[in-house]
Amino acid sequence: MLGLLLVFVVIPKTSLGKVVIKLEEKSYTTRSVDLQMDGQKIDTEFAPYILKGRTFVPIRDLTEALGAKVKWDQKTKAIEISMNKKEIKLKIDSNICYVDGKKTKLDENIIPKLTSYFEPRMEQKTVVPLRFISETFGYKVDFRSADDLVMIETGEKLSKSKAKDKLNEDIASKNGEGEKDEGPEISGFKSDESYLIGGNTFISNNERNEIKKTQKKSLKKYYEEAGIDLDEFKDRKITKKFKSDGQITIVLDAGHGGKDSGGVAEGRVPEKELTIRTVFILQDMLKDRGYEVILTRDRDEYIKLMDRAGLSNDKNAELFLSIHYNLASSKTASGIEVLYADEKQVPIKTVEQRHFARALQRALIDETGTVDRGIKIDQI
Repeated sequence: MLGLLLVFVVIPKTSLGKVVIKLEEKSYTTRSVDLQMDGQKIDTEFAPYILKGRTFVPIRDLTEALGAKVKWDQKTKAIEISMNKKEIKLKIDSNICYVDGKKTKLDENIIPKLTSYFEPRMEQKTVVPLRFISETFGYKVDFRSADDLVMIETGEKLSKSKAKDKLNEDIASKNGEGEKDEGPEISGFKSDESYLIGGNTFISNNERNEIKKTQKKSLKKYYEEAGIDLDEFKDRKITKKFKSDGQITIVLDAGHGGKDSGGVAEGRVPEKELTIRTVFILQDMLKDRGYEVILTRDRDEYIKLMDRAGLSNDKNAELFLSIHYNLASSKTASGIEVLYADEKQVPIKTVEQRHFARALQRALIDETGTVDRGIKIDQI
């Protein structure tokens, strides 16, 4: 296996007007939009977005802004929205809709979906077509593409309703408004008490504790826990290129996860969310190019370092890429670097590691034009 640790050292920032979502195991980077009702902005915790020319919005945000009532049946994934003696019944992934009891078919591009968001946190939301819902209730909808603004006109000027007040209170509560942030600030980033910085290496306490435990074990025992028999590599031959008899298998590892948040950037976006968002995008790109792709995690969960390595070894993967967004002790730090495990120091490597590391680093710099921090031997 050719193992690599890929580390992006950047100041994480989501592009304005863009949102990354996941639908039916496929990731999309699409346009986000702002909402306005009778001239007043509608604040939403999770961004409304445009997909295939249609605007979708989390159902709770829309119905509370409209003042409608919504019922959700978890078992059947059915939605019931009612307001002003009018009722709409929808179902996730179904084009069948009932308006006041009358059956109708929805256009395939406006079918309600379960959308996985990555910001402001990883969470799945029920999204519905904004125009269809609003116009069914008798409201006018316009879209101003110059500034990605969707305007709903009800014919009445809105005041601060109880529903809107409740929405703002819920958002404030979910964002932890009013709570103290005791994490130390580090060059425009924040980290909580479970993170360490030392020299040029940044690791979480969870990772540090795992590494400490493995250092107390014999080398043979260490590899056995990762599913490897060292005796099989006694007569290893190191080559410059790896060979594959068929489809190349790549394991993509989204750094951190679960209780291990990783670094937390300004804006409160934890590293664990940035890494899994990147992995989902890479997964789609690599699959489209014919590679077999395996993920160490596809949700917000903590997986031990040894289990990540064990998965890769069990699958006989040719490549293992671990994605991270680093912290730095300098406000001006930026760029990309690739860390790799040197075959001279790792007794199970059968391929010279630096060649692919260098090719990957060169490609990343050529594509992004960012600061080249070079390739480095992983010392962790």
